[in-house]
Formats: sequence, structure tokens, C-alpha cells
Amino acid sequence: MVAAGALVRQDTRIPSGEVWAGNPAKFLRKLTDKEIAFIAESAANYKSLAQVHATQNAKPLDDTDFLKVIQKKPMNPRL
Repeated sequence: MVAAGALVRQDTRIPSGEVWAGNPAKFLRKLTDKEIAFIAESAANYKSLAQVHATQNAKPLDDTDFLKVIQKKPMNPRL
């Protein structure tokens, strides 16, 4: 894992299960088994959320819904 903002030099190899950080990036420590499990679980959760989002946003808008979206206010039924 490479920390946010870390600068990894060209040709640097970062093995799986290690934490690197800094500028330039340097080895800090090994990830614990608990951290590795948490990362895997988080990735699965994000994948699941992405699938739900894709399904919900694939629904077509009918003409009325489209007009509501572009007008950003409910349509007046008297017009």
C-alpha cells in the first residue's frame, strides 16, 4: 500500500502487504492480517455499491422526469 501523497521513484518495486510513505517513498511496515482483511472487505463493499449505483442510474428517464431534472423544480400542471 502506498500512502496518499507518497512519491514513488521510478523502478521502485513495492511488494504486496507493505506500507510505503514519504517523499521519496520508503518502507514503513508490513500490513497486519487484520488490515489486509479490512481492505479486501472494503473493496467488496465498494464493488457492491458500484453495481447498485450502475443499476439505479441505468433506468431511462421519461419525458416528465427529464423536464423536472433540467428545470430543477416541479412542473406546474396548470401550464
